[in-house]
Amino acid sequence: TGTDGKGTRLPTPPEAVPAKRDTQAWVVPGAVFAAVLALELWTLGRAILPGLDEGIYLYAARLIVHGQVPYRDFFLSHPPLAILGAAGGLLLTGFRIQLFEALYAGWCLTTLFPLWRVATFLTGRRTAGLVAVVLFVTFPELVRWDLRYFALRQASLPLLAFVIEAFVVRRRPVRAGILLGLFACCVVTQVPVAGVLVVALAFLPRPREAGGADGAFRRSLPFLSAFGITVGLGYAAVLAIPNAWYDLFLFQVGRPPVPLADRARKLY
Repeated sequence: TGTDGKGTRLPTPPEAVPAKRDTQAWVVPGAVFAAVLALELWTLGRAILPGLDEGIYLYAARLIVHGQVPYRDFFLSHPPLAILGAAGGLLLTGFRIQLFEALYAGWCLTTLFPLWRVATFLTGRRTAGLVAVVLFVTFPELVRWDLRYFALRQASLPLLAFVIEAFVVRRRPVRAGILLGLFACCVVTQVPVAGVLVVALAFLPRPREAGGADGAFRRSLPFLSAFGITVGLGYAAVLAIPNAWYDLFLFQVGRPPVPLADRARKLY
């Protein structure tokens, strides 16, 4: 805080607000997390919808648990990172799907903690954090689908939220770069999404930051390096597996496009 030379007190800029270590600050997001998870657990297993991607991904995870290698031993059109996580979840829950879905719902809901932290940090108000998490947990697609049925993009959402928290709030660029690299390794199409976030976080100058875009770039080199190394190593390891190039890229490119009329009908 300061004055404008006339005695008028100026507000503290959001990036100057220190991250609070007050344990009471986590009561609100913790209560929201517990309440929403309890509601999800109450309805888990009461509705089973056939034809969802969950069945394919969890069967792939089961094959991995049994020692088979994706691409080499069975077809898979996505990177295996999130499915490896699902394989670990199946092992942890003893292949009991309802327990797995409870674990999965809890993982997806962890998104609200970095969301709360970023909102309160940037505004200096816990009310903003509460509004942010309430908007998140009341999004219809989240409670209807995303928390209930395993899917790759939904499973990687917490990684994206923790990236923003690590970079903006905690100022841990290496951690943020690694997490963003893991996010990009979950789905091929998330690589350009991660690239957009890299530009937003690393290359654009921040208000009141000396050096402009060049200064922002130099200060973000650890973040960029960690992201590039993680993505490079991740996809290099995957593409070293026989048939991975075909399954991940050539299959997707060679698929016939869905007619525009069918795409338009899905909007309704």
